[in-house]
Amino acid sequence: MGEFLSKLKEEQEKLEEQIWRIRDDISTLEQVKDKILNYFNSDNAGRSESAENSSILDGPLYYSADKVENTTKRMWVKDIKETYYMIVSAWQMLNACPRNEGKKRIEKAKSCIKFLRIAESAFGQSASELEILTDDEAKKLNKAWADAFQKCKAIINEAVDIFMGKEKPVPPKVNVKKINDNNFQLLCGVCGAVAVEFSVGKTWYHQNPGVLYTGIVKSTALHINHAESIMKLLEAHNIAELHKYLHEYMCYEGIDAYCPKCNKVYCSEHYRTREVWDEGFYDCTYGWCPEGHKRMIDD
Repeated sequence: MGEFLSKLKEEQEKLEEQIWRIRDDISTLEQVKDKILNYFNSDNAGRSESAENSSILDGPLYYSADKVENTTKRMWVKDIKETYYMIVSAWQMLNACPRNEGKKRIEKAKSCIKFLRIAESAFGQSASELEILTDDEAKKLNKAWADAFQKCKAIINEAVDIFMGKEKPVPPKVNVKKINDNNFQLLCGVCGAVAVEFSVGKTWYHQNPGVLYTGIVKSTALHINHAESIMKLLEAHNIAELHKYLHEYMCYEGIDAYCPKCNKVYCSEHYRTREVWDEGFYDCTYGWCPEGHKRMIDD
């Protein structure tokens, strides 16, 4: 027994040391962050011999940091900083995992994943902003920013899985769970977790009664007149027809967590998503189901 506990303690210390060393990668990310912020504040930012006579109105699109409005710069700085601070927050939650047990440990791990997802969104936005700046220095910084972020993300992702206490996922026997006549949930085809919820009621963004929809990337409300049709389709477990119905009356993408080719719904863990940003502004989100089927799930 003593030998077992000694070995367990040794493994715990080794794991804590590995998590602690992630700080080195975060330090690299911080250094790139500071270089980008200094670049934005540099008088010569964005200047290069090949671009000296370029115009942002004529010919190929060209921007330099000194030609970007101060309000835009402030927004870009905010996105860069948010990416870094969310990675730090994710690491802090990860670092707390070995010192907790049971539910508390899983809560810390889930918080780590949550911060990591916010960081990924902020990174996508900041990277799309840096791509606007086409001088050589900006290109180098953009690549360094991407390399440093992806390394931090990958190593934290790998480490946090250890603490999630994941068991082998069990597919649900039914894909629609009825809570009551006005509340239904769509369950993940891999693990049975709640992926989408429909309910009739009010919310802060829709004061009149309506059909409230909460998916993996989208939340909205439809007019109460749609309630009867939607609830009938849910009662019949007809997700394919429900998807078509929402495609017509809610948005082009229909149920964001649904894969038409699989005819299954997936939770946010099993439906891999990627946000697309264009010059700092949100464009759309793509999703990949576990079978590799890709489609736009939000626009």
